[in-house]
Amino acid sequence: MADCGLPFPVVCIQCGRGVGLCGIKIIGEFDPLSLTPENPDAPGIELIRPTIGFCVAVIAILSCVLHYAAAFEGDLTYYTPGLGSCGETNSETDAVVALSPSQFTTDPQACGKKIQIHLGNATTMATVADKCPACSPGSIDVSPTVFQALAPLTIGRAQIEWDYAT
Repeated sequence: MADCGLPFPVVCIQCGRGVGLCGIKIIGEFDPLSLTPENPDAPGIELIRPTIGFCVAVIAILSCVLHYAAAFEGDLTYYTPGLGSCGETNSETDAVVALSPSQFTTDPQACGKKIQIHLGNATTMATVADKCPACSPGSIDVSPTVFQALAPLTIGRAQIEWDYAT
């Protein structure tokens, strides 16, 4: 069997365990810094040799999972911004967004972050400036300027996907 040749293991950032794309199987606790060319048999790892097909399948699955694990789906509505929960005063012409309370629980440092919003073929950016108490998880409330970049205000509500901008 051939090794996939990728130079790094994939390790769970929460528990430090997982299966590396390069054939490194994590057993128990693992310090990623302990794996060096000089120390290929570091404690806590076992070398396995996956086939190239297996590596391609794992990479494809991981790329799909990682892409969609970070994306959010929900309703898009609009509101008239003012003094937001992030401490800034904004207007209808500012490209701002209010996230659901659950989003702020997940990411308490959300204020000021940029998000990318997708509706059909349209995409726009907005800056987190407020909290939307009535929004369900994944739903967002945006300024009229942001809403109009995606759809006419007359529809009032739309299903969107969004994610933090990179």
